[in-house]
Amino acid sequence: MNPKAQQMFDTIVAKSVLDLTPAEADFLKARRDYLTSDQKEKFAEVLEGKVAEVKDEGKTQEPEIKLKDLKVRGEAVGLTYKVGTKKEDFLKQVEEAEKANQPE
Repeated sequence: MNPKAQQMFDTIVAKSVLDLTPAEADFLKARRDYLTSDQKEKFAEVLEGKVAEVKDEGKTQEPEIKLKDLKVRGEAVGLTYKVGTKKEDFLKQVEEAEKANQPE
């Protein structure tokens, strides 16, 4: 794992399951092979996709991903944010790169 991804990984695994954002949960799922046995146990609900979702008037809402966090995720998979790129477009690129980098 590259140093930036390792730093983000270390920050995420230090958190409580309840404090994880959906993006962080996805990051962990993509890197489940790097988790220790204890960490896999701690984050079992996240890895199985059973974490409760935030709901507002019956509609599921994902928390807003900050551009700063998205840039870090992008750098972890070798992408650089270019000024003028729509955040939604960059998010799609990052998610595709994370999926492509998942260990088989």
